[in-house]
Amino acid sequence: CALPICARDARRIRARAAARPRAADDASGRPRSNGATMHASGRDVAVDLAVVDALRRAPTDDERARWRKYTREDVAAHARLADGWIVVHERVFDITAFATTHPGFNNAGQVSTALAIARALGKEASDEFEEIHSARAWTQLRDFQIGVVTREGDADAEAEAEAEAETEAERETTTRASPVPAWLAKDRDFWVKYAGGASEGVLRYLEANGCPQGRSEEDVVAEVALSTRDAASDKGDKPRRGRWWRRIVGGAIVAASARGIVGVLL
Repeated sequence: CALPICARDARRIRARAAARPRAADDASGRPRSNGATMHASGRDVAVDLAVVDALRRAPTDDERARWRKYTREDVAAHARLADGWIVVHERVFDITAFATTHPGFNNAGQVSTALAIARALGKEASDEFEEIHSARAWTQLRDFQIGVVTREGDADAEAEAEAEAETEAERETTTRASPVPAWLAKDRDFWVKYAGGASEGVLRYLEANGCPQGRSEEDVVAEVALSTRDAASDKGDKPRRGRWWRRIVGGAIVAASARGIVGVLL
């Protein structure tokens, strides 16, 4: 989809949000999330209205000067669950740790929310965030910021790109860790889930719903071949078992008939 979420999914999200019972409003006056679609530890994050108001506007020149700048092409290269960035109001956020361990992938009632997150990766997500997220979610978002989007005419963009250029060998040995906020790390079993990554079942589900996960062609072909072989084996076992039993029954009939003939002759 060209947008963070498809129009059909957006309509579903709006309808679900309108029908969902809401807890009491938070300090911002906006409805507070009922916690059904967030990490359990995220409920402990206190709403910071100053942060919310700042993130809902484009970054100031002073803020832009403090952050590394990325092009939208840079962001688009990080569209997988295992490496996911989004853009919200010209800010770049690496939400890999949040997306990879989102409870929705293991909870049928939240799977549409998890899928919406996966579809937003590598894209502009401002409208989606404005549409359905609470002040607490905006406060949490701050902890995942890694930079801002380069604007046309940025005087230092080219110089910064040259200064930060590295050789291919250095890039292979240098990896930037995705942000892991303290409140997220407190979530039960977070590190186990994060280290293990998304399961093959989750990756297949995302790919089937239009969210490529960057698996190699060899991996997909091997998986299909294995599934095909297992299916053929299952189908082939039954006829063999059937023929085996038919041989036993047939042999018994032949033996009985032979005994009968022998009795008559005697």
